[in-house]
Amino acid sequence: MEPFSYEIEGFKKSDKDLSLEISCNEEENKMKNNNNNNNSNINNSNFNKIFLMKWVIVVNIISPFTIFYLYLLYFDSINSETIESEIEFNLIIHIYRSMWSLVLLLFLSSLNLYIWDKFNIEYISIFKFKDYLKNTTNTNTNTNTNTNTNTNTNTNTNINTISTDEGPIIFNIIFKKSIALLFILLVSVLASILNQSYNNKIISIFIWTCFFITLFYNKFIRLIVIENIILILKAPFKSITFLSFWIADQITSLSIFLKDFNMSLCFLISFFNIEYCDKQFEWLSIIIPILPFSFRINQCLRVYYDNNENKSQLFNALKYFMGLVVLFFSNLYHNKDNGEVYKIYWISFAIISTVFSTYWDIVKDWGLFSKSSKNYLLRDQLLFIYKPFYYHSIISNIIMRFTWVILINPKYFGFKSSNEILIGIFLVSIDIVRRCQWNFLRLEYEVIQSSFKNFKQINIEI
Repeated sequence: MEPFSYEIEGFKKSDKDLSLEISCNEEENKMKNNNNNNNSNINNSNFNKIFLMKWVIVVNIISPFTIFYLYLLYFDSINSETIESEIEFNLIIHIYRSMWSLVLLLFLSSLNLYIWDKFNIEYISIFKFKDYLKNTTNTNTNTNTNTNTNTNTNTNTNINTISTDEGPIIFNIIFKKSIALLFILLVSVLASILNQSYNNKIISIFIWTCFFITLFYNKFIRLIVIENIILILKAPFKSITFLSFWIADQITSLSIFLKDFNMSLCFLISFFNIEYCDKQFEWLSIIIPILPFSFRINQCLRVYYDNNENKSQLFNALKYFMGLVVLFFSNLYHNKDNGEVYKIYWISFAIISTVFSTYWDIVKDWGLFSKSSKNYLLRDQLLFIYKPFYYHSIISNIIMRFTWVILINPKYFGFKSSNEILIGIFLVSIDIVRRCQWNFLRLEYEVIQSSFKNFKQINIEI
């Protein structure tokens, strides 16, 4: 029997040809549907990412005003007359300010991690967090194998899951730690406010001790902090890692915290000898802020030594040296009897240093202000998609860089108290907010540069 056939407009088709045509049309329709689904998924994903970055902008705008309001509400009206002595008053502020600084830094750092995860920014490979996670999990697997040999397969599967889900694991560690530390801080502060017991320095230092025990009760955090502080100290003699440079940059925003930590630790190890610590603090408060800038200068010079072509690191070192000059005149202005003579030098060098640092943030660290970019004042590659986020970061970074001008005349900016230790609560908070905003774009630009270098290396090999 001959196969059935039919004619359309002069063409004769068999039933085999018809079935083939139908199947091709079905495949084509499936491909179109898949493409439409993929496009809709991409659009939904981009919409969610843009919405997320809008919230980051909101948080970045609200945070400084919230900090300022809370400062005026709870701290600006406090004065040393409510406490037995001014020394005790300052000690209490040092204790609680050091805890607040770390809580804010950890919480906003967890926000950094969350955003990087959502935008698939490979911070784990750049920071080499896998090495720290392996060291953390190896001890757990070793202890498990000693108790039960059957757990070998379980521990192996756990390690495999860590290798694919490091981002959420690291985020959970930092975020949960920040919440736990915030709980300790809030309970202690609320108890002090309700009981009006600002002068209970023994209880305060006990809470401070519990705070830092809680912080370092995690091997992942201990490894990162201890190993990289050692690397920072070795910077003049040993090549640096990206993570050690990164942590050293975070420390430059924690110079006030370092002074607080020193005063609190001194009070603890001297068995509550507050007079001794106050005398030591007079000269240590001058030396301690110098350390973060010195660390970064050493790192910049080491990078230049390892790679002579990278002369920009010499200008980077100059930027931190300018910070040391500002500290020098600031100490003369605030600590000398005839300090008013040095005020003009402090303000002049502070303006020069701030402008230089702001330029370096935007152009060198973030790679923005590219003349040939299709995105006005930005760069061609924008991993965070939402352009207003970049413009907001530029403007807010400039504003937060200049918050030091509050120290010239605090009352002019709405501060009732001229006590610099109290005002330091606001200033260190703003600088931490600025630093965590800086983190977003600095790591993004590092990822872009790394991918470009890898692409060039592949082309050279080919």
